[in-house]
Amino acid sequence: MTAPSQHVLIATLGSGGDVHPYLAVGRALRRRGLTVSVLTNPHFAGRVAAAGLDLIPFGTEQQYLEILRHPDLVHPYRSPFYVFRELILERSRALFAATRQALIDHRSCLLLSHHVAFAAMWAAQDQRLPVAAGTLAPIFWLSGHDPSVYGLLKLRLPNPLFRWRLAASERLGRRWIDGPINAVRADLGLPPMRNAFRTHATGMRLALGLWSPALRGPMPDDAPGSLITGDCIFDGAAPDCASGPAPLPATLERFLHAGPPPIIFTLGTSVVHHGQGFYALAARATAALGRRCVLVGADPNAVPSSTRTFALCVPYAPFSTLLPRGCCTVHHGGVGTTHAAARAGTPQLVVAFANDEFDNAERIRRAGAGVSLHASRLTLPRLADTLDRLLTTPSVAPAARALAERMGPSSGADRAAEALVSLIAQHPAQANPAPPAPA
Repeated sequence: MTAPSQHVLIATLGSGGDVHPYLAVGRALRRRGLTVSVLTNPHFAGRVAAAGLDLIPFGTEQQYLEILRHPDLVHPYRSPFYVFRELILERSRALFAATRQALIDHRSCLLLSHHVAFAAMWAAQDQRLPVAAGTLAPIFWLSGHDPSVYGLLKLRLPNPLFRWRLAASERLGRRWIDGPINAVRADLGLPPMRNAFRTHATGMRLALGLWSPALRGPMPDDAPGSLITGDCIFDGAAPDCASGPAPLPATLERFLHAGPPPIIFTLGTSVVHHGQGFYALAARATAALGRRCVLVGADPNAVPSSTRTFALCVPYAPFSTLLPRGCCTVHHGGVGTTHAAARAGTPQLVVAFANDEFDNAERIRRAGAGVSLHASRLTLPRLADTLDRLLTTPSVAPAARALAERMGPSSGADRAAEALVSLIAQHPAQANPAPPAPA
């Protein structure tokens, strides 16, 4: 008899924040004796190799950079439409073909897919393989018991009203998403499906919420097969990194030792392409407060020369090493950065631009661990005043430390890997059920 396959394919699309958690899970699977390949953009080839995984390139680095640098990516209203069109719809046929071929070539036993990689899941279903969908931010697990914040409106509704709005939003989402998706599926010879957004996030055999339960725990209306694993860290300073904690650059270490803990500003891996004006404001606001700052990802030429005494620009630093060394973290609200800042146990100011960032900011506010501003409304006086209040309000720092304690050990990748190994054992050769056709 032929031995059962021990190959897992991971498919993920997006920026570094969309790739790193899956590399953490892939590394945890590899420690359990499985072979893991990652189908993603070749921009991440070095990071995939550093995780000890095999890369299956999808698209080109130029395509990746074009998407990241498009202004609609960070627009508070247009971004969801842009992401759906560029990451999901336009790449569906190519992603279906690439995933299907990879599954065949490697005789894979399982697909783990980012929840926006719709067509990768279709390919695994076509090959009668079990599918696990990973979701990175709580907002995408729609629940009537977990009021979420959508965009600039920032409505905080009591549960009955929120549930009504959620139902209305789902109906609108089906009208907007299901038609184009089913047109592509028809081209691929696949049957139509209903409620595509919810199905791909939580309707697979296993739905993994790759975030900390401290931000959003299990809800009564979560789908069967749902598991909130905890956040999955891929960072040079992660505890399971073979080379140990990554040291900070010498220039940064000297700056940190030269004075009190600085304010740390970062815009992650995608918004950074649109935020050099943000860094200039950050440096000026920090100088106005008489404080120091570290600007991660800032172009030194974008920072006013008059602030250079207070500010240090660095292209990159591992968050799990750097952020605990600051007095607070100011960031865009990407879910990976939000987790890293929460684990640092220091106050947060979330300057949200688009998509799930507003909801992530609201979860930090609810925890008492920080405050938020909208990027579209950011001014120098508002930023300076908000930072001053954040750092002088007595309740915020203890709440930030309490949030870090509630998050506990960073074991999300291991919990995800154990669930995936269990899924392989339970369903070694069964088909993932096809989504239901419209009634």
